[in-house]
Amino acid sequence: MTAFHPVPPAKAIQLVEAAGISNAAQLIRDFAAAGLVKSYALVLETIEPAGRRTCVRGGAIPTGLWQRIVGDGVEDAAWIGGAVWLAGADLIGGMPAAIITGIGFNDKDLQRLIEHQQGGVPKPAAAKKASVVGVELVPELQSAESPKRQPDSSAIPNGALLATVRQVEAALGFGRTKVNELINAGRLERVKIDGGVRITVASVKALAVQAGP
Repeated sequence: MTAFHPVPPAKAIQLVEAAGISNAAQLIRDFAAAGLVKSYALVLETIEPAGRRTCVRGGAIPTGLWQRIVGDGVEDAAWIGGAVWLAGADLIGGMPAAIITGIGFNDKDLQRLIEHQQGGVPKPAAAKKASVVGVELVPELQSAESPKRQPDSSAIPNGALLATVRQVEAALGFGRTKVNELINAGRLERVKIDGGVRITVASVKALAVQAGP
C-alpha cells in the first residue's frame, strides 16, 4: 500500500500557490468534489434527523460531502482550519447533518493537481495597481510576497457590508494564504454566519488605508 501524508488546508493552498497557480482553494475544492484529490477528516460526525450520531475518525471524506460543502457555501471554514458544519434535513429519513473536523488532503493527489495545471493552464499575469471597493491599493498590498494576480475592483459589490473570502482574494489580488495571514493578524475582520465565514468590507477598506503609501 502506497503511503501518503494528509496535508492541512492552509498548507495545501500554499503548495499549489508556490507552484505559480492561482485560485488554489477553488481548484483543490473542485478536484476534491470530483474525487480527483482525496481528503480525510480527523473526525467526521453525522447526525441523523432522528438524533442518531455516527462518528468516524481518520476516514475519507466522501465526494458527496464536498459537493454539499460547495453547495452550502461553507467551504471558507475548511480553509481557515475550522470545523465545517453541514445542515441536515428536519424530516426523518432525510439528509443527515455533518460536522467535519481536521481536514487533510492527499499529498500525492495534490502533486498530480499541480502537474496537471502546469501542463495546461498559463500562469497568471503580474498584478497591477487597482482599486478595491473604491479604495486604491497601496504598494504594501502589492508586495512580492503575494501571488501575482490581477486585482478585481468589481469582486465586492458596491454597498456590500460583508464579503466572502474568495471575493476578498479576488478584490485584493491575493491568494488564500495571504488572506489567511491578514485574518489571523487581525487586519481583516472575520464574521461567522450560519457556519460560513465572511469578511467585513469595512476591514478591507481599512486595510488599504492603514497600509499607507
